[in-house]
Amino acid sequence: MVRMSTPANPGGSRGRTRRTRLAHVLFYYGPLAAWIALSLLFATALGGYNHTVSVIYGVLAFAAPETASPDVNHLYGVTHVVRRGAYVLEYGVLALLLVRAIQGGEPRIKRHALFAVAGFGVLFALLDNGVRVASPGRHGGWDDLALSLANVAVVTGFTRLFFAVKAWERDHFGSSDSGSGDDPGSEAVQ
Repeated sequence: MVRMSTPANPGGSRGRTRRTRLAHVLFYYGPLAAWIALSLLFATALGGYNHTVSVIYGVLAFAAPETASPDVNHLYGVTHVVRRGAYVLEYGVLALLLVRAIQGGEPRIKRHALFAVAGFGVLFALLDNGVRVASPGRHGGWDDLALSLANVAVVTGFTRLFFAVKAWERDHFGSSDSGSGDDPGSEAVQ
């Protein structure tokens, strides 16, 4: 059977399928690729300690221009806390975007999703530290790698917990978007 191309359907149904598949890949994997690129960019000298200090200093000067400059020791302490928090955020967002891409909109977690998050998280931690070691003015250490792996473990656990709670919610209360009226809060008040 030959599929004919018509003006209303250029490329036949295969063209539409390719476009749909491309849109699907871009929608689910595009943000993941962008986040990985941004994370690796900040693993270079651009995300160095001195840049973080200057950004925090600029934010403080903008937010409270009439106050005196902060003590350098306090500023480095704040910088350390901000950088560690950003590190946790980096791996958390990476894991969530990876699960989102693997799931592809499926409501129940796929078996391999958590293994992919853990495995890719370990590989990304090694790559991230490798970029830091190779970048001038940056360093990667075992403490960074240990924090990365701890982030991967925690986010993988929270992801599993989230999907378990959502599955329990669906099983006990039904889908809230079904509109069937069988959930407990939908009864009419007399």
